[in-house]
Amino acid sequence: MRRHAIRGAATTLAIALAIVPRVIAAQSAARTEAPRALEPLAFLAGSCWKGSFPGRATTDEHCFEWVYGGKFLRDRHVVRGDSVPYEGETVYAWDATQRRIVWWYIARPGFHSTGDVVADGDLLTFGERVVAARPRQLRTTWRRSGADAYLVRVEELADGGVRELWSMEMRRSRPAPP
Repeated sequence: MRRHAIRGAATTLAIALAIVPRVIAAQSAARTEAPRALEPLAFLAGSCWKGSFPGRATTDEHCFEWVYGGKFLRDRHVVRGDSVPYEGETVYAWDATQRRIVWWYIARPGFHSTGDVVADGDLLTFGERVVAARPRQLRTTWRRSGADAYLVRVEELADGGVRELWSMEMRRSRPAPP
């Protein structure tokens, strides 16, 4: 009985010694891959960006910061000008399995969204699935316009068509708070 236990423990140890280095190597590769993969969003980090909704005295400000050693990018935003400020938070990450940038958004009113980001030169395209009482499918594009600005366009995909919801220019407004 004791021999079987020793043999079993030795087998388990041998398997662990064979697998653990591979797991560590994969984790190390993922750690170095994530910051490079998030490079299309890097220009946002460390700054707040502010824009005004067309025809309204309402602003939207997004503040971006690297978190957890640069493995993730956090975006906290607040819409001001309405009677009650609206706010939410997005976290961007590299999904090594899907080989793409993914994100999760949570909002004070209690809904959330998930999606991905596709980078093509100075254009970022965000696919979005809004999870709420009335689910929606959105597409947002951000196009850089110089070092300190980008143009935002938000569209809803419904009934086989595309309808623009709004657009605005975001400008670098200040350093992101610590």
